[in-house]
Amino acid sequence: MNSIIEIVPTQKKSFGKTKVPGSKSYTNRNLLLAALSNNTSTLSNVLESDDTKAMIQALRSLGVKILKKNSTLKIYGADGKFKQPSKPIYVENAGTTLRFLTAALSTQEFPCVITGNNRMQERPIQDLIDALKKLGVEIYSEKKNGCPPVILKGSGIKNYQTTVNGDISSQYLSALLIASPCAKKTITIKVKGKLTSLPYIQMTLQSMKNFGVEVKHDKNFKTFTINPQKYISNNISIESDASSATYPLALAAIHGAKIVLENLGSKSLQADIQFLNVLKKFGCKVKMTSTRIEVTGPKKLRPLGTIDLNKLPDAAMTVAIVSAFAKGKSKLTNIGNLRVKECDRLHALALELNKIGVAVEEGKNDLTIHGSPENLHGAIIETYNDHRMAMCFGVVGSKIANIKITNPQCVSKTYPNFWKDLSKLGVKNKPIKSKQNIILAGLRGTGKSTLGKSLAKKLHWDFIDTDILIEQQTNQKIAQIIEHKGWDYFRRLENTIAKSLSSKKRVVISTGGGFFTNSANTKLMRKIGVILLLTSNKKVIVQRIGHDSNRPRLTKEKDLEKEIEKIWNKRKNSYFKASDICIDTSEQSKIAQDDLKKKTEQILETLSNSKLLEK
Repeated sequence: MNSIIEIVPTQKKSFGKTKVPGSKSYTNRNLLLAALSNNTSTLSNVLESDDTKAMIQALRSLGVKILKKNSTLKIYGADGKFKQPSKPIYVENAGTTLRFLTAALSTQEFPCVITGNNRMQERPIQDLIDALKKLGVEIYSEKKNGCPPVILKGSGIKNYQTTVNGDISSQYLSALLIASPCAKKTITIKVKGKLTSLPYIQMTLQSMKNFGVEVKHDKNFKTFTINPQKYISNNISIESDASSATYPLALAAIHGAKIVLENLGSKSLQADIQFLNVLKKFGCKVKMTSTRIEVTGPKKLRPLGTIDLNKLPDAAMTVAIVSAFAKGKSKLTNIGNLRVKECDRLHALALELNKIGVAVEEGKNDLTIHGSPENLHGAIIETYNDHRMAMCFGVVGSKIANIKITNPQCVSKTYPNFWKDLSKLGVKNKPIKSKQNIILAGLRGTGKSTLGKSLAKKLHWDFIDTDILIEQQTNQKIAQIIEHKGWDYFRRLENTIAKSLSSKKRVVISTGGGFFTNSANTKLMRKIGVILLLTSNKKVIVQRIGHDSNRPRLTKEKDLEKEIEKIWNKRKNSYFKASDICIDTSEQSKIAQDDLKKKTEQILETLSNSKLLEK
């Protein structure tokens, strides 16, 4: 797949029936439990993704035989005793795989190393290490920074009581619970602080019970007692992934449309099934049976006010996206654990939502979104190699034109067929090819000519200013053209210039402020180049153009700042529809040359990262 795709919006009011792949959470839990069990287990509707592949590969390296046929796996259980791997176990960026295996391998009496990719080696696991050390396990972080690689000495479990923090990640507790029956004596686990994402713990307990292991706990899920037990093999059909289901359900919400989701329903223990309750707060109609969900979006979404999303951390990202389409304030609280996922998701959401025109306030553990659907516009979305960032903004692109997604293949972590499934629902995408020119759009005073010349010089390309070209060809100043023949005539001249530029290569083109109000110009320029929209604060623009007498006034406003605001409001939709990237040029210091150099380098870096510009 190309490194960048553009989502094509749809006007559909019914998305029909769909089914998302099996649950990642259930798949990885059941894979490990089946591997620990006493005989052969069959898992059907298994999710095939980077994370589950990492678990399968790791289990095979530990001597577990696993056979695959389509979405069904046959796992030959090791009866609680794995074989020593010949090399370090590598799990890419699969958090559940690393955490679950770290605890499970603590019960084994051979040394081993568990590690992952660069991002995995930045993700904390110290709380789990500390909890295992209290059980007498000889374990430590190789780099002594509380992150992988994790070294296990093969000591096994020597002590039988431990504590674990509950407010960082529920996966630490789940990992300890799954490993504990393999110990030689009864283990007691006490939870310190508030337990985050309780539904995931309930899912773990249910999965263990399906494989024959009972866990005793108090009513507050603060103390767990696990006797030594054998896991008994079982055949399990895995329900659809509730986190993945949030994306098609969000489609229905933002489009005021209907969708039916199969193989998931009211009996699910997955945390993100609670996303349905949030959809109701948005104003959606929700109908549900034990195996089917039907959602119909409202004509107008309601903002959420303040809402605690601690119990659905993955779906919180989808809630943020839907909130952008609900006019008003939605404050998503108690989601600080999003910072330690595949990326710092709180910060990433704030940055990328801001790119599409959403006012966002980022707190330490919360995100406040001021929904403003009428102000949303296209942008290039950085995904930070995070599958959920890509999928969330894929949903945004179904409604808002000109949304481009970088590194779209990162969805393979949990949902490899996401783009195909989205296409089946009527939301297509198209690959973006790199272009050979740079075209600058925006109001006068945003720096189009100055930056254009600087970019051209840096790239060793030619520079063309459409206004200057018109003046040269007519031998008149623009003000004279407007005075004698009017704006309509001038716009026709611009279109003639646009046609003449359509064969150009390796040039930087600065356009007049109204150039892209003509859709024909937009069509021509999009074919030949990357269009950068330069924006700037109105007061800064006034400072820059206050004494320019060449360009005639466009309104009857005597106040230049008010005129600029009127022109911006009139043209902004045309600008956003045309442009690939939006760059704010407001920032300026007392040293103009330093500002110009900094902004030029920023633009070239943005173009390089997006791979939109052919080198």
